[in-house]
Amino acid sequence: MLIRSSLAALPILLASAASAQPVFTVTASERYLEGTSTSNFEDGSTFTNGPVRMDAPPGMFHPLGFNVDAPSGLFSVNAMMEGGWDGGEFIRLNMLTFNYGGSGGPNTSGSGTLTAVFSYAFTVTQRADYMLDYSFGGSPPVDLRLQITGPSLNLDQSSLTAPNNLVEARGLTGQLEPGDYTLLLSGGGTISFVGPGGNGGNGGGAGGNPPIIALRMVAAPPSGCGTSDFNGDGDFGTDQDIEAFFACLAGSCCATCFEGGSDFNGDGDFGTDQDIESFFRVLGGGDC
Repeated sequence: MLIRSSLAALPILLASAASAQPVFTVTASERYLEGTSTSNFEDGSTFTNGPVRMDAPPGMFHPLGFNVDAPSGLFSVNAMMEGGWDGGEFIRLNMLTFNYGGSGGPNTSGSGTLTAVFSYAFTVTQRADYMLDYSFGGSPPVDLRLQITGPSLNLDQSSLTAPNNLVEARGLTGQLEPGDYTLLLSGGGTISFVGPGGNGGNGGGAGGNPPIIALRMVAAPPSGCGTSDFNGDGDFGTDQDIEAFFACLAGSCCATCFEGGSDFNGDGDFGTDQDIESFFRVLGGGDC
């Protein structure tokens, strides 16, 4: 009876089936720039500007531009950042720049501090292929650090300890197993000067060759035809397997379901008549 009732609803399910299953969902994000500068003048007075801070609005995951300026007279800092999740396959940081500079006469000094955070938490919902590029660096003591953590990808790179203070890689590839991941680029630093008798003036910065980070995630090719244990609970050919298959056709695949999703026959096309035919052949004990 369950098979007949499921087949009766088949036209509706096929109409709503997605051509591809979602690969990851963003669950949280933190993005901000912050800057402060201080100038100590010859007459003994001091002026501090900051912290000047720009944050992404809560719950906003899509690309945004950030810009902070904090001049204080003898010293100035500026930072710009642009990037985010594109709503599809990419988490991308297109631009990040830090600029520090200051100088003064006798009995003067100044300093500036910049901080940046670009962070995403996301859940990979099925086995996925990833492609990763990154390029970032800074003038010491400024440090930028990239960390990616999760069940099958762990990366930790710091510009402060890298050759020429530049961290760069292009075209990295691999596979991500389902689970929770985080991507975090963070860092900053303080640069200062002391008037004549000291270093007289000072500056520095940070940045990279765009894109600073580009992480793309797409569905991994299925390993082949599915089995009659579609929901992955260890029991084969049950009502629950049939229910899970039709739910997946409608775009809602369970976490333990066949890794190919609604592409049951593994031909690269999702939710087709051929996938349904293959499913019922396998359910009846036949070949894919």
